[in-house]
Amino acid sequence: MTTQTTTPVRVLDVIANRRSRRAYDPTRPIDRQTIETLLQAAHLAPSSFNAQPWRFIVAAKDQHPDAWQRIFDTLMEGNQAWAQHAPLFIVGVAAIKPEGAERENGSALFDLGMAVQNLLLQAEALGLAARPMGGFFRDRLREAFNIPEGYHPHVVVALGYPGDPAQLPEPLRAYETAPRQRRPLGDVAFAGAWGTPWHA
Repeated sequence: MTTQTTTPVRVLDVIANRRSRRAYDPTRPIDRQTIETLLQAAHLAPSSFNAQPWRFIVAAKDQHPDAWQRIFDTLMEGNQAWAQHAPLFIVGVAAIKPEGAERENGSALFDLGMAVQNLLLQAEALGLAARPMGGFFRDRLREAFNIPEGYHPHVVVALGYPGDPAQLPEPLRAYETAPRQRRPLGDVAFAGAWGTPWHA
């Protein structure tokens, strides 16, 4: 489903078309080569001092059903309602202060975010649907996967091939088909001074 956002200037199609989707085709798993492509795209992100502080837990429902279920069980109820049909979860973990590090990496979460954005844009280019989630119980996920201290599970990304939004319950169906909304650029971009709106 193409839902390109209209912008006054042209941006890359993968950016204009990307949106966080909830409708997935539960009958189409994602093959290992495609998962490898997603991970490589994420791993090529920039990072402060090239620290590469991202770690990913990969759980494909057809390949790692136990791990997939453990991740699903940590999701909040609202996310479980639609994520049950996603064939792939990827957990993004930030290495905040790994064992042996003298101090915390203050850029780790930002760097993980850039890696996840790479993953999302690669997914869009491959015709996949994706949705990053913050609605999960981090302590439960940490315990379920024995994530050591110093590493912060920050996001769960659901991925799959696009499904039929009509299969979603309301109000999720309406959210899925509604136009993508963005604040006016002048609300978030300032020209030379804080609060002075950027005008094209």
